[in-house]
Amino acid sequence: MPYKDPAKKAAYMKWYNRTKRAGYKWKGKDEWAKARRDKLRNEVIAHFGGACNKCGFSDRRALQIDHVHGGGTKHVRKVSYRTRYTEALADTTGKYQLLCANCNWIKRAENNEVRTHAKV
Repeated sequence: MPYKDPAKKAAYMKWYNRTKRAGYKWKGKDEWAKARRDKLRNEVIAHFGGACNKCGFSDRRALQIDHVHGGGTKHVRKVSYRTRYTEALADTTGKYQLLCANCNWIKRAENNEVRTHAKV
């Protein structure tokens, strides 16, 4: 910052070194981000009916967005959670569905989408 007054510059640098450089977590920032993420996730869950498409399980903690035709792992690595959720909300082609964790893993196993480890 281009401060003309050396005292103001010194005060700013003291604050900067104490907070930004030291990895200071702003009080309330984490809670705000979590609330924003949860709100978006709840919107997506409500958009897809609030229950698993296969078994009807409705506990939000275990519900996951699934790519109907696979390829979700590659997609997750490329984009942020916010992009994934907004794409799922905007999609009209049926590319996404809501599955519980168990049904999602069963689907992955049946479609050979699960990574296998090299045999030794």
